[in-house]
Amino acid sequence: MSARHMTRILPAALVAFLAGCSLATPFKTSPAGELHQGPVYIGVTNAKVDGDDRRAFDEHTKNVIASLPTQEGYLGHSVRSRDLGNEVWTMTIWKDERTLDQFVRSPVHRQAMRQGTPQVLTAKFDRFEWPSIKTRPSWSHVIGRLESVDPIDYAARRARSSETEYGE
Repeated sequence: MSARHMTRILPAALVAFLAGCSLATPFKTSPAGELHQGPVYIGVTNAKVDGDDRRAFDEHTKNVIASLPTQEGYLGHSVRSRDLGNEVWTMTIWKDERTLDQFVRSPVHRQAMRQGTPQVLTAKFDRFEWPSIKTRPSWSHVIGRLESVDPIDYAARRARSSETEYGE
């Protein structure tokens, strides 16, 4: 293969490789999480976001993450995103299912869902019990679980809603 041919292929290959890479924030454990003994509840989300207009989504995600330490039962979290692309995962850990439900119904989370969802193309949600925060699941385990979850296609819902609204 010629050097000229390589200079054409290499950038495309590098972009394709990087598009498949993702980074996760270090897992943050709350003081209560450091002390917690026994099983925990884990909530995970995967969202594919409109890359052209994701400011509201990102802003609300930051607000939700900032609120976590104030939520009853919060034990820890991590966020993961694709290096090149518009895919985000969250993993939050709670002392029990009740406090996870309480968080989902919290004003900051409800506002994020209401105002950030218009930028979401598809999303997957899962929750499960785990033996201990000390042995929390790996991202590969969480992503594997999400692969079996049917996505919610928000973009298609918006399109159907628009067609109904305008009588198309």
